[in-house]
Amino acid sequence: MKKILAGDKWIIPPTIILLTIFLIRIIDSAKLLIYFPLDLHNDISAYMAMLHFMKVCGFHGFCPYWFNGFIAFQFTSPGWFFFALPLYYLFGDVKIAAYLSMIISFIAAFLIINYFLKKKVNFKKRLLMFLLIFTNAVSIGNFIRLGRPPMLLGWTLFLFLFLYLAEHKNKPLKKYSWIAIPVISASLILTHYVFSIFVPILFLGYFIINKWKERFKIILMGIISIILSSFWLIPFIKNLKNSTIPSFLQGQIMIKKFYEIGILNNIMLLIVPISLIVLYILYSKQKTKYEKLFFLPVVLLSALFLFKITAFIPILNTIGHDHYIILFIIVASYFLIFIDFKKLNIRTSRILKILVILIVISSLIVTIFYTPWFITPNDQANKEIKDLLPYINGTLTRTDFPIETSYGKAYDSYISVYYNKSVAYGWYYEETTDEYTKKYLDLETSIKNRDCEKTLEYTDLLNVTNYLGYDKGCKFMIEECNQRNFLSSGKACLVFIKK
Repeated sequence: MKKILAGDKWIIPPTIILLTIFLIRIIDSAKLLIYFPLDLHNDISAYMAMLHFMKVCGFHGFCPYWFNGFIAFQFTSPGWFFFALPLYYLFGDVKIAAYLSMIISFIAAFLIINYFLKKKVNFKKRLLMFLLIFTNAVSIGNFIRLGRPPMLLGWTLFLFLFLYLAEHKNKPLKKYSWIAIPVISASLILTHYVFSIFVPILFLGYFIINKWKERFKIILMGIISIILSSFWLIPFIKNLKNSTIPSFLQGQIMIKKFYEIGILNNIMLLIVPISLIVLYILYSKQKTKYEKLFFLPVVLLSALFLFKITAFIPILNTIGHDHYIILFIIVASYFLIFIDFKKLNIRTSRILKILVILIVISSLIVTIFYTPWFITPNDQANKEIKDLLPYINGTLTRTDFPIETSYGKAYDSYISVYYNKSVAYGWYYEETTDEYTKKYLDLETSIKNRDCEKTLEYTDLLNVTNYLGYDKGCKFMIEECNQRNFLSSGKACLVFIKK
């Protein structure tokens, strides 16, 4: 053990572990090149559907596929979809476009780290930083398993901005900053709304430690980035009151679901911000006051998050915990690779190295045994459901299928992309109104409660003409609601609703 912990040798075990699991997960997710994912652990089907909508409906065009029609990208950040659209045109397949966009983002992230830190730390540390950020259990679960390429692209862009500002902490910005900072900042705003909050926090650190000349430049660059993104941002803000976004307070939801999210998630929500704070203390002891002040806003944010205070602060309470965790991991990884272990006392140095190795091993265990693997949608249930899809002849609603391999929302995407059919709901709640969402949720509740009268009432209100069900859902609609005009395939059914 002493030999492993000597010098930089301690970096080798976590690097090997993280690199191995990263490659295994990337290879496993490559099944996406062939199969459209239809299982429960799945966000990427939503993004693939919206990428298809970008192509066929256009930016801010009317799209008939979800919610009885909606204006595409009125509330959904369009950044990744602009980025992936050329890949979609090139390969003609949303699956290939989505997968390749993720690979490009991973490669770009490593190149960004390598570019900015090449002269400051050795290759082992640069590789470790990349792996700590993108191969921990949270990132694997979000970026690769659930499939969130917009989030991945956003954090890749954020990494560039973070490292760029970190390099110029107390230096005048170079001339090309007038292009780099506004373009990257505007791209972040267009990629995910959380960066509209995180980027100003990052700027705040630079603002604190610099003179007014540099502060004025940052303010002006911020204004330019807003102008560059205004073609989407202004309509978004203008119509925000008509969406469900203001009422969706993710921070408070996570507190209410404390027991539902499981012990592993709750442990992570403690370990990551605590690790950031501890590493900041060790890092700041070796650095100047400029270094301390630059990172202070993010460290204070981690303290607020640790004690759940962010859940009650306006704007901050709209951000999900995964976004906070990834931000803290990026900054904590930066601290870790820049801490001079030789300047720590031997005991502190060994404890820190051992803790990093243990955290990596724990992350590996979670990734292997807790994070699901790609589920090939070739089981009997999916075959039975797919057999009926060509016969859809109107707006569809469906039950949540009682099997993990078949996810109702994934089918909403699949049906729209491959069958050019419309569904009564969809993925992005923010793209429709509270009133419409309430009607659809009432329809879902009626189906779950086996209330025929209410079910038929809401199918009428929502212009639903087809019902896709499975097993007990079929028995309910056919036998209890006396809907005898249907097709069946095994346990699956497609009911043509009689008004």
